[in-house]
Amino acid sequence: MGEMAPLMTESADRRVKLDREMVPGMAQARPLDHLWSYAAHGIAEYWVVDLPNRLLHIHRDAKPGGYAQVVAQAWGETVYPLCAPDIAIRPSDRLKRVIK
Repeated sequence: MGEMAPLMTESADRRVKLDREMVPGMAQARPLDHLWSYAAHGIAEYWVVDLPNRLLHIHRDAKPGGYAQVVAQAWGETVYPLCAPDIAIRPSDRLKRVIK
């Protein structure tokens, strides 16, 4: 199998629905089922841009059953991708032309 992507991003233009059922051994509410697949296949970091709520959901620490670390941060906050920790990204700066 080839090398996996270190970061996967997705945008949601509708309300992000989270399944609040806790996954055994995981410190997260689990979103969509494909998230488990991303983690199981070695995608180290997965971001969901939540357009309606102006949040960035950051999933890190991939495990076979999902991601062990999940945080939601406001658009105005700066995030540093694990694959490029010297690059600062502020979603509000990147999306100001998309969302008014």
